[in-house]
Amino acid sequence: MLEVLQSPLLLTMLFDLSHGVAPSMDMDVTSLYRRYWHDRVESDRRDLGTEPRPSDDLTAIACRTALAMVGEGSPDVQIDALMDAVTQVDFQAPVVQPLVALNSLASRGVIVRAIDRVRFFHQTLFEFVAAQALLRRPDPVEEANRLLEYVLREPLDLFIGAVLEQLLVLLSGTMARRDSVATAVQRILASDSPTVTQIGVAVCARQPAFEPQLTAHLDRLPAIALRRFLSLAPQVRDVDVSDVLTRIWQARRSDVLHDVIRAIGRVARRDPVGMSKLTREIDLVGCILSEAPQTLSNATDIYTTLFALAESDPDLVRRSVLAIVDADPGPESLILLMGFVADHWNTIGDHTYLTEIYRKVERVLGERNRVPGRSVRNALGAVLYQERLRTGADALDQRIVRARQVLAAVDASTTSFEVGAELAALALEMRRLGPDDDPEPYLDEIFRVRADMGPPQVVGLLVGPLLAEASVVREPLIERVRAVLVAGLPSRDNGRDLTSAQRWAIAARRALLDSRVDPAIAASCLSGVSVTDGLDFWGDPANGLNLLATAATGGHLGARAVVERLVDDPGALDASAQRTFLDTARAYVAEDVLLSRAAISVAIVSDALGTLQEMAQWPACAGVLAQRHVDLRTCLVKHLEGDDGMQKRAITLWASLQRARVVVPDVDQLEAAFGRVRVGLDKSRVVRMMVPVVRASAVQAQLADQWLESLQPTNFGPLTDARNAVRRAILGSHGSGEDWPYLLALSLQPRASGTNVVEPSMMHDASTFIRRTVNRGELAFASAQFLDIATQATALPLSGKQRRNLTAVFYGIAVELSLRAEPDVVATLAAHVVRITANLAEVIVRAAITRPSTRIVIEQALTKGEMSGDIAQYTAGKLNELPREVGRGPFPAIYRAA
Repeated sequence: MLEVLQSPLLLTMLFDLSHGVAPSMDMDVTSLYRRYWHDRVESDRRDLGTEPRPSDDLTAIACRTALAMVGEGSPDVQIDALMDAVTQVDFQAPVVQPLVALNSLASRGVIVRAIDRVRFFHQTLFEFVAAQALLRRPDPVEEANRLLEYVLREPLDLFIGAVLEQLLVLLSGTMARRDSVATAVQRILASDSPTVTQIGVAVCARQPAFEPQLTAHLDRLPAIALRRFLSLAPQVRDVDVSDVLTRIWQARRSDVLHDVIRAIGRVARRDPVGMSKLTREIDLVGCILSEAPQTLSNATDIYTTLFALAESDPDLVRRSVLAIVDADPGPESLILLMGFVADHWNTIGDHTYLTEIYRKVERVLGERNRVPGRSVRNALGAVLYQERLRTGADALDQRIVRARQVLAAVDASTTSFEVGAELAALALEMRRLGPDDDPEPYLDEIFRVRADMGPPQVVGLLVGPLLAEASVVREPLIERVRAVLVAGLPSRDNGRDLTSAQRWAIAARRALLDSRVDPAIAASCLSGVSVTDGLDFWGDPANGLNLLATAATGGHLGARAVVERLVDDPGALDASAQRTFLDTARAYVAEDVLLSRAAISVAIVSDALGTLQEMAQWPACAGVLAQRHVDLRTCLVKHLEGDDGMQKRAITLWASLQRARVVVPDVDQLEAAFGRVRVGLDKSRVVRMMVPVVRASAVQAQLADQWLESLQPTNFGPLTDARNAVRRAILGSHGSGEDWPYLLALSLQPRASGTNVVEPSMMHDASTFIRRTVNRGELAFASAQFLDIATQATALPLSGKQRRNLTAVFYGIAVELSLRAEPDVVATLAAHVVRITANLAEVIVRAAITRPSTRIVIEQALTKGEMSGDIAQYTAGKLNELPREVGRGPFPAIYRAA
């Protein structure tokens, strides 16, 4: 059923056939097409109130049309040619008025007429009808054999292959023909063609009787074929795939590990008992933990499959959860696991099990000297909340008593693991209060906490989350927080002999800085707090300074007035307050222009170049920075004339402003800075800043080239690398065809500094050079240049990440060559895909197969064996994913019965 639900087309068919009533959920794709055939072709059941008539049967015209399309080699045929072809088709049932019958098919939605052409409403329906037509011929087994011989000769004719697949599935439905189909499947699975083997695994996935044929070839089947089996098999009713899944699992095929896990989970939806037995037999979780623990870093598939068995085998799930916790899967995986546990708690949970989970988590984290973070406590709190729901809803007074006990524990302890989970559970309980529930009794208990560390813990795990999410609690909670701030400010975080009111005010102030709390909520909490309309409050660290940026962003009028003053008078804050303001404003400057302007003013006057550099990296701040470009240039000059540390910070900022196009230097300015800077590394950074300058301007490139020629040779590696980077940029953006060998050599020359390696980023300008060749229309030359650098780069000792980066550098070139070049050029590329990185080879294949002319080239390269290994499997898979809109030409033999 899953395949039906995941396809908009099939889902539409399902509801169309259901006539407005809830459709059957016990239906796979083949069953759906059979129902469609019965209700739209063999009869007309669009109107439930009308009895079908013999004249409603359009089987003959549908079958003849499909066979004619097979014969023509296309599912989209010109209507006059089709009318002639349907009369030539060898089919037992005649058609007296073919055009009238065809129009009837169109009125039922089976076929679509577009101007003068005809097609079935979907490619897969055409394949099903063609198979139905061959099934109705005198010897359907011989029809299948004829198609099989053709497909084995022409393995890349996916058009005919799809019809063969459907025919074999239909034939295998009867015992009398199953042996013949088994023989055909055996031959298919023995094929060396990955496109052909996928036909075989698809038939095996739909017919459990062919399990011996599949398992006999299991070890030699490519991953792409196994994935198709694992994708299709769970979707078919009444097919037991336990033995095959066991065989695949026992083979320890790491390339399909996740596919097997997903398949078990999907089969479990219809056969939870069988999959529970299988999971126990293969020790699924135990094997993963002992042999592939890294899988837990992406554990969604594992957890989804495991918890699909919760109803049928809760004990298995409970034990598996504890085993995973014991293995310490990491915080993210643990939080995800606890989410699944909470969602299925009614099935697997009880109080004893909850205690056991607590102890496991606490022990595992304790052994590794890790304190459970807020997210882990929240996850366990969600489980605790589900346990409370499972045991039944308590009366309000009972819940308040429990809340009082939890909060009393906060008074008594600051480190209890369970107390944190209790607070998270209490937060969930309060967020789920209904409109008629009174939150005030809860709030009374919360704000009675008086321990030294109580308020911060309560705020972090209770008040903060409640302020962050809309609920009936939030508005009265805002009033309480406002009252706390009024009563407890001013108060310093590190003050001595603080009163309980001051401790609460400090904790509440921190809650408003929580990134989960919307600035507008923070501003609302602060409205009404005395003297919040002036600098005395907002500029004082003991009062509102930490909240100034948050409150201003949230719209607090007093805070915004102070921020506006700082734009023109940043000295209104002392040096310490300026640093605090910049630290707290960082989170909001990209979304509030006024705050951004104030932060820039404060950063310039306080020489906070790090803040300016960070703001330069955010596109939203670029315009505001550009308005202050004169002040920024003055700031840069000042620091370039300072000590070594000031120069280093100035160059870092200047490079960031250059990337943001706020302060763009020219070669003369950079040359002057080079002469002023003293430290060698900083000199090399100045030289590197010439790269974007020379790329953008031929005039600047010429000046830079002359300057580079005037420099004395150097043995300082970073400076040599910087000079080479500028030379590559000059050649890549402005060089002639004769410069290609020099640029190629520079691009593949190892760094003179650091690890002495070649980085893909060093080939960016070579990519630019090739793109310029492409833009001139010299695609053959561009292809040769691409292969020059791609093949040589592939031979380098690149890491997986570097290979991916290499693909990013040349991705556009590979696509453009594959889409624009003549077939002979693409043929050359295809012949060399085994010599370039797999990622780049895949790019070429993906692009080339989208064009009919170059798809043939790719198919020929695959057929001739010019592609091998993983890229051959990848290519076959991609060809199978294409819409099977055309074959490799007409198939006239189909007009006559076999």
